[in-house]
Amino acid sequence: IFQLNNGTIYCMHRTISGYPAESYSADGGKSWTLPRPPVYENGIKLKNPRACPRVWKCQNGKYLFWYHNHGGWSFASRNPAWISGGIEKDGKIVWSQPEILLYEEKTDVRMSYPDLIEQEGKYWITETNKEDARCHAIPEDFLEKIWSQFDIDTVTREYLIHEWNESALKPDTLLKIPQNSQNLFQDGFTIDFMIKMGDLSPGQLILSATGENGKTVKLQTGEYGSIEIILNNGHQTTRWNSDPGLIKAYREHCVAVTVDNGPGIIQFIVDGVVSNGRDFRQYGWTHFDTNVKDIDFSQIEIGELISEGLGQLGKLTNLRIYNSPLMNTELIGNHRNFQAKKP
Repeated sequence: IFQLNNGTIYCMHRTISGYPAESYSADGGKSWTLPRPPVYENGIKLKNPRACPRVWKCQNGKYLFWYHNHGGWSFASRNPAWISGGIEKDGKIVWSQPEILLYEEKTDVRMSYPDLIEQEGKYWITETNKEDARCHAIPEDFLEKIWSQFDIDTVTREYLIHEWNESALKPDTLLKIPQNSQNLFQDGFTIDFMIKMGDLSPGQLILSATGENGKTVKLQTGEYGSIEIILNNGHQTTRWNSDPGLIKAYREHCVAVTVDNGPGIIQFIVDGVVSNGRDFRQYGWTHFDTNVKDIDFSQIEIGELISEGLGQLGKLTNLRIYNSPLMNTELIGNHRNFQAKKP
């Protein structure tokens, strides 16, 4: 419980519903609004399992929210910890879409019960797995970037290996990225692209990247209006798709997928919306075990998208490959920049 900048009292609740809940009091705590799930700026509800949803008010008048970004009902799956930045708008707190804050390498280790230390512009977050108590320095530029998510509209160029426009992305084209020290993907990678869809039939190849060691990354259309990624290292295969219903026929979409080798997590963003499962599934992201740390993207094949009936072929209109998993905030900025340039 704490006071907003406008004097309203705010309360965040832990629940067993798969969502946290928030209440407001405008009369000093005498009466409260009914508890409701907090929402991102785009109106999608935040998810949290049976774990501590912790909110902090910072000295700059903005907010931070620790939670676990899935709709489980149990005590399980508290790894990783996610964070959103909050600002006051029309007397309420609106939240940025989620970013990974902290993670354990062993996915079954749980962390919770955090607190924030803020001093002279620096931040530390404490947490415990009920065996060890730990304190983590959090880079202030990381938090500032999260708070910037409400306005960011620039394309991230850091970690960008190559970008291709529509003329280079014809079906069956082979794109080659020379191997050198700049093109290592040890931390993971991001594929950010714009696509005009025709038919939504699943299994249409968008692109396939093959390294010299034979490891592959494939993007294709998934079921129920989604995009699917398939990772294969010759021994293991991981598949994951964006939230259903976000990809529409005969429309252009901005899609990004990040593969983060640190926490071992895959995420999708479609038209600036981070997949969180919404009402369709518990998770919008997934853990993966497939080892793709030494993939090299030395050859990328552009697929051919089909169309039934209307005679319109789907096609890629832009493609960027990054040798790092970008923050969701950065990819939202990429999307906004694309939107601003549309006629």
